Amino acid sequence: MEDFSDFSISLSCHSGISPAADSRTHLSPVIQINMKISIFAGVLLISAALISVDGEETPAEKFEREHIITQIMTVGQCTKFINEKHVEVNRACKPEHTFIHTTTSAAVNAICDGTVGQSVAKVSTVPFNIVVCKLKSGQHPNCVYEIEGKHHNAQISITCVNGKPIAYVGYHYKMH
Repeated sequence: MEDFSDFSISLSCHSGISPAADSRTHLSPVIQINMKISIFAGVLLISAALISVDGEETPAEKFEREHIITQIMTVGQCTKFINEKHVEVNRACKPEHTFIHTTTSAAVNAICDGTVGQSVAKVSTVPFNIVVCKLKSGQHPNCVYEIEGKHHNAQISITCVNGKPIAYVGYHYKMH
């Protein structure tokens, strides 16, 4: 266990009482552990606040923003959805983009359950309704998209890192 003797002396000095004059300057092991937990929790809370304040989007948040839709997309809405979700590649029109229709992003996140560490390719065990939008015409920022064919009901492949989806890989139909 770490020694908090410096901390207790510091505490005593700040209180105006010298360590020799006050026998209560030694902290019990239980208090030391509670202080460690409190300090750790405080640092963790400050770190979380700084991360959320900096405005940087995580790869998982970007994946959800760009690929997950909760409403049905109809013909002619590809351009609208791509613009609303700010989908682009290096300020250029993306040749193709896929949306995953689901009532909640948790269903897609569940594909990544149990993945730890480096990126892992995972395939859904259940099919999802997906919409593939293809670039029809235009140049950034005036890209025009159209739905390729029809809505597909297929298994999806995604890349997971630490239990979160970070990239859409593709889709395929389950072969029996």
